[in-house]
Amino acid sequence: MRRKGEGRFDAASMSISLRRANRVFALTFLFFIATVALAFADSDVPDAWRAWRYSRSIEVTNPSAPARIDVPFDLYGHSEHDLSDVRIIDETGAETPFLFYGPQFQPPIENRAATLGERSFLPNQYTQLVIDLGPATGFHNGVEIRTPQTNFINWVEIAVSDDASTWRIVKDRAPISSFQAENVVGSRLVRYPDTNARYIRERIFEPAHQFPVSSVAVSFSREPKAAPQETLPVVLEIDPRAPKTSTRWTVDLGQSKIPVDGVRFATAQPQFFRVVRLQSSDDNENWVEYCNGEIYRYKQGEKQAESLQVTTPFVYWKPRYWRIEILNANDAPLAGITATLLATPRALLFFPQPGHAYRILYGNDTAKHPTYDLARTFDPHAGPEAGATTLANEVATANFLDTRPFTERHPYVLWIAFLFAVAALGYAALRALKAPGVQNS
Repeated sequence: MRRKGEGRFDAASMSISLRRANRVFALTFLFFIATVALAFADSDVPDAWRAWRYSRSIEVTNPSAPARIDVPFDLYGHSEHDLSDVRIIDETGAETPFLFYGPQFQPPIENRAATLGERSFLPNQYTQLVIDLGPATGFHNGVEIRTPQTNFINWVEIAVSDDASTWRIVKDRAPISSFQAENVVGSRLVRYPDTNARYIRERIFEPAHQFPVSSVAVSFSREPKAAPQETLPVVLEIDPRAPKTSTRWTVDLGQSKIPVDGVRFATAQPQFFRVVRLQSSDDNENWVEYCNGEIYRYKQGEKQAESLQVTTPFVYWKPRYWRIEILNANDAPLAGITATLLATPRALLFFPQPGHAYRILYGNDTAKHPTYDLARTFDPHAGPEAGATTLANEVATANFLDTRPFTERHPYVLWIAFLFAVAALGYAALRALKAPGVQNS
C-alpha cells in the first residue's frame, strides 16, 4: 500500500534525474561540437590557399638547418602526377620556397680535351684506339666512342698510361651496343676508376673487321649517391600476346600516379646479355617507347660482372600502363626470369625559420610548377646536410573553395542544357508539322 507523499517523491526524483541526464547530454553534445569544430578549424587554410584540397602539417626536427621532406607514396593519390601542385606555407599563409631534392641532382659532367691518335686493327682480334689527353689533364673516368655503326654489341677493354708505353688495365671487359633495328639506342660510354693518366687505350673486340670510330669523348663525373629505391607492390602479368622472340610483362597502375623509376630482374642464368625495352600507354592499346637498356651477367676475370636493372631517364611522365619486354632474339628465355617495378621516393628541401609552423599543401589540378630563386642559388652538392622531418596524416581542407569555372565544376549542367535544347528543337519541329499551313501543303 503506497504511503502518503510517495508518488510525489518518485515524480520529483524522476524529474531531477531527467534534468541531470539532459545536462550530461548537453555537455557531451557541446564537447562533441567543440571537438568537431576544433578539428575543422585545424584543417582550415588561409584564404589564398583554399583551392588546395589537402594538407599535412610538417614537424621539423632542427629549424636552424635545411629540412628534407620525403614525399610518401600515398600523397601521389591526391596530388598531380609531377607534384606541380605542391606548396609549403607557414602558419601565416606565407609561401615558403622549396626545391626538389635527391636523385634529380646528378653530379655535373666535366668534359676533357682529347685527341684521337692511333686507330689500328689487329685482324681476328680487335680495333685499337689511343687517345691523348695532353700533359696537364685533369682526372677522368669515362670514354665514349662515336660510330656510324648502327647494330652491334661488342666488348671493350680500357687501359691507361702516362707515357703511351707502359699500360695498366682499368676496365678489362665492358659492353658497348646499339640496336637501331629494335629502336634501342644502347650505350657507347664506358666508365672506369678515376685517373689522371695522359693516355687512354681502348680495344674493341670485333675480330671480323675494323670497328669504325668517327670521334671520342672523355669525361669526368663524380659518382652520384645511389637513391634508395623501393619495390612497388604491383603484380606484373605475363603478356600472352608477346612474340615468341621476347619475354613480356604488363601492369596497370590505376590512378596511383606513383613515379616508376625502373625495373629490376632476377634470373639464375649464369651468362647472358639481353636488350630490355620499357613501353607505356594511357589506354592499354597505343604504346610508345619509354626507355630501353641492357641486362647482362658474365665473367670479368675472376669477378662476376652483372647488371640486372634498367633505370628510366624521365622524372615527370607517369603513364598508367606499363609493358616490360626482354628481347631474346634466337635465344631461349632466361631461366626463371622475374621482374619488379621500382620507384624512388622524391624529396623536398626547404629552409624553415625558428618559431614558425609549416604545412605542405597539394590537390590543386590547376596549379603550375612554382619558380623560386632557391633552385638557382642553392648548390645541393656543397650545401649543409638536410635534417629529417615528419609529415602528419592527411587532412582535407575544410574551407576548400573550388576556383574552376562553373561549367568545369558542374559538367552535367552542359549536358542538361544540351538535352533541353534538343528537346526544345524537337518540340518546335513537331509544332511546325502540326501547324495548319504545313498540313494544307
